[in-house]
Amino acid sequence: MKPRRLIAPLVALAAVVFTAVPAQAANATSYGFACSASNHWIRQNWPNIRTDYSTAQNVWFDTDLYRWNGSQWAFWQSSGWMGGASTSSGRRALGYLAGSPYYFLYGTTRNVAPLLGWTFTQLPSGYYRTVEFYSTPSGSWSTWSHVQGASDAHCQI
Repeated sequence: MKPRRLIAPLVALAAVVFTAVPAQAANATSYGFACSASNHWIRQNWPNIRTDYSTAQNVWFDTDLYRWNGSQWAFWQSSGWMGGASTSSGRRALGYLAGSPYYFLYGTTRNVAPLLGWTFTQLPSGYYRTVEFYSTPSGSWSTWSHVQGASDAHCQI
């Protein structure tokens, strides 16, 4: 994986942070990524991030796309950091757009991020996989993702 440096929160999110009592260890449920070989895209589905607190906390998510170069997985593109709000129960809707909840904002613009997840488009043919990066008030971690609904770690475009 490429070296990562977590950024300080860049935007004030819709969640108001109150004094909170830790509830459980921060973690996340990944919903994997979807691939479209015919349309040359990969979409990393938004995760459900849980914090150590019962009240809403700012959380951050970034996904990086890797492409097989014949001998190793090489960094290809990054989504950039997206900001959201979560509690010990999971992600919180920041608002609604056309009746659908949205959970993340672009890290620097406060614009609503895509509703289903980040999509990497116009990809050349090849094998791809993603890494998910998480940051909460209690810590940061990363994990390789998987193809949505399958145990496969990569897909072919």
